[in-house]
Amino acid sequence: MFGRKMSYDFRLCLPRPGRSAAEIATADAEETGITEPVPANEERKRRVAQALIIRNPAFRPFAFGFEEIARFEKISLEEARKKYRHIELNGAEGGNGVQIMLFDDEAAVTFLTGIRTPRRAVSSRRSGAIWKSSARGRFLHLRPAN
Repeated sequence: MFGRKMSYDFRLCLPRPGRSAAEIATADAEETGITEPVPANEERKRRVAQALIIRNPAFRPFAFGFEEIARFEKISLEEARKKYRHIELNGAEGGNGVQIMLFDDEAAVTFLTGIRTPRRAVSSRRSGAIWKSSARGRFLHLRPAN
């Protein structure tokens, strides 16, 4: 009845010294490498995830199967944990179809359409928020929708 499902994907990036906003916005997303965590980045991701969960308690962090990832990619368990350090938040099963991934320097927000739910993700005032990247060096701001 609803036909094909599609999604709207938003990529939110931090400003970077020496790069224009246009360069950052149009650059290909970098492939995830095996890198050491930076404590400030890890803390920022945790704070943003916590704020999002407070705003919408239906969000749940995805639990990565690091052992399975390590076997599949033929890397060590420690390398798998370093490679997949991003935080992925998913709405409830059968919910509003929102997925948020928080990386060190950017975030990805996906809105699925064609999902049968009483409150659609994009138009819901309760779970809706205006997202914007900050030129003041913060990762993201959340401002309640009017």
